[in-house]
Amino acid sequence: MQEETISIQIPEGAEAGDELSFQIQGQELTIPIPLHSQPGDVLQIKLGGRGDESMETEEDTSIQLMTGNQLRLSSSLDDPEALSQPSIADGTYQCLWPASKFVIDYMNTSSTFHHLIRHAAPIRSVLELGAGQGMFGMAFSDIVSSLSSSGNVVQVTLSDVEDAMDPLRRNVQINQHLYEGRVHFSIIPLTWHSIPIPNAGCSLDYILGSDLLYNIDNIPDLAATIRRLMSKTTKVLLSVRWRKPVEERSFFVALSDILEWEVLHGTCPLDHTMYGNPACNESNTFFQQTMVGCNGQTLPLSMIDEAATSQMTAVEFEEYEALQTQVYLGRVKDVTKSGDCHDQKRLKTNC
Repeated sequence: MQEETISIQIPEGAEAGDELSFQIQGQELTIPIPLHSQPGDVLQIKLGGRGDESMETEEDTSIQLMTGNQLRLSSSLDDPEALSQPSIADGTYQCLWPASKFVIDYMNTSSTFHHLIRHAAPIRSVLELGAGQGMFGMAFSDIVSSLSSSGNVVQVTLSDVEDAMDPLRRNVQINQHLYEGRVHFSIIPLTWHSIPIPNAGCSLDYILGSDLLYNIDNIPDLAATIRRLMSKTTKVLLSVRWRKPVEERSFFVALSDILEWEVLHGTCPLDHTMYGNPACNESNTFFQQTMVGCNGQTLPLSMIDEAATSQMTAVEFEEYEALQTQVYLGRVKDVTKSGDCHDQKRLKTNC
């Protein structure tokens, strides 16, 4: 497939983070206006094409980024028979989960610059846990390396179970040409709570994760892994898709001595202490009064069950998923405020 580029002029009154819609061969496409753009600027939008055309398959998915780049992700397997082999993996790494798309939608707005980049130290080292197809980590690294004025190369490590290594390598190879030397990728198998961390290198600026709390049994190991990876300046950016809030809240509790959390994005503004908490009136009101489309009808969020989701259209299901997803930013607690120096001593000094 040959790469095609079209030109679109930003109209008067539009600003960074707004969406522009246009039609190509009868198909309507929407892209976010990149940061630092202004009315009258002409955007060059790349359509189709990739670094390695031989890798294109019908399973490919495209994700448009605010930088103008378009991620292409292939969920096809080099060895389909590998699925039948004994493995500790549960197969979830093969899917492009809505929580990753949700956090990328957030990153495609100007809020990313204000919350993550402006007034912050240069981002040099990033690790994604449970990377799956690598969508979140690759999108994050493209956006932050494009918006940063430091000019440094961002070292990005994508990690998951051993079975996910080939799909991850494939997707990095497909998209490598987009980064133009701004990002260096490493791909490693990482079992949560394994010691030592392979190729840990310099202390991390960001730990990323998307939809990591779905298996309650893994939460203690996940929290322990994050604790070991933290330095005094590490931030944790998570896209959390709530399913069983009462049990999933244990993740935040396990790290509450070293991290404080902020909700950056989500339909529901309630934080992890309140969301889905039956003792919280605000949460109960949210679930009872938030209406969800279901096969053309509307039901309260509190009444949605598996039978209802099976009847949803694709659009309805996407909206339903978004209602239960939040983006959290975790920062190391300020010991001058908390006075808890004991746990802070465990954190490394950033190199």
